[in-house]
Amino acid sequence: MRRYMAVLFAPDGDYVTDYHDSESVVVVTERLADQGSKWYFYPFEIVVRDHGRVPERVSRVDLMSQRIVDIWEPLTFFRGKRVSTFRKYLIDHPEWPKRTTPMTDREKIDMRELWRAGHTMRGIACLFGISVQRATSIVHEKGGLT
Repeated sequence: MRRYMAVLFAPDGDYVTDYHDSESVVVVTERLADQGSKWYFYPFEIVVRDHGRVPERVSRVDLMSQRIVDIWEPLTFFRGKRVSTFRKYLIDHPEWPKRTTPMTDREKIDMRELWRAGHTMRGIACLFGISVQRATSIVHEKGGLT
């Protein structure tokens, strides 16, 4: 039976592994949804296969050569790519996902529609390059969702 685990990345490419030996991708993603404030320090989450090694003994080379099984919504184009490719992307784009321009009214409407469609606030924030707190305030501001 296949097992899965999560790899959580910081914006600078640093990472930790967690939720080892999970039965399915769904179990890992549910655990990631309930991880509390850890996402603040490691906001980029991917799911890879767990080959049953002791977590402390998973070598960096083994981990970086694995393929991404699941990744959250705005980054799905990394699905099937190697973990090292995703890490290199984070390191090469340190400015991402920071936004420097103000939000347009159209973007605010798009954010609300994404929220209604069931996307996570974290995914919406990443897609628009803003903080989760800012995305939440835009989605729920007067005239937004009731």
